[in-house]
Amino acid sequence: MRTVSLLLAVALSGCMLGNLSQSEKLREAVNGYNEEVRWTRLDLAVQRVAPAHRATFRLHHMGWGRDIQLADVEVMGMNVAGEDVEQATSTVAYRWYDHRDMLMAETLVLQTWERTRGNFYLTSEEHLEGDPGLLRDPPEEPEDDADAAADAPADDSP
Repeated sequence: MRTVSLLLAVALSGCMLGNLSQSEKLREAVNGYNEEVRWTRLDLAVQRVAPAHRATFRLHHMGWGRDIQLADVEVMGMNVAGEDVEQATSTVAYRWYDHRDMLMAETLVLQTWERTRGNFYLTSEEHLEGDPGLLRDPPEEPEDDADAAADAPADDSP
């Protein structure tokens, strides 16, 4: 009898976890992603990014954990768009410092989320205010002189 009660309790708890509302799924995705980036678990955070946007994510976050260290992350709010809860945004405040100058900075970021196959995935991050250096593109590599010469037009004048 005890075994049956235990199995019934486990089965019911699994059903309840599977029936999270869309708002709860969004909250879990936003909080999970921001906790993962806070602790430099970019390997886990990238799984919460829509596959089409993962290359951009890696580009904008390549210095995190190396040049940039997050000190604090606070989710300021979440907004859902539409009755079907297909899209949403979250506003997140980051406090961070750059290891190169050790100055604390603050940046407010707007994150855009889309629901795909029942889960929410990050599709973009946009600087709203504060220091824009958190999401900056990495500096471009200078061209090698040999590559620049090969790309230059040929001079055919006598």
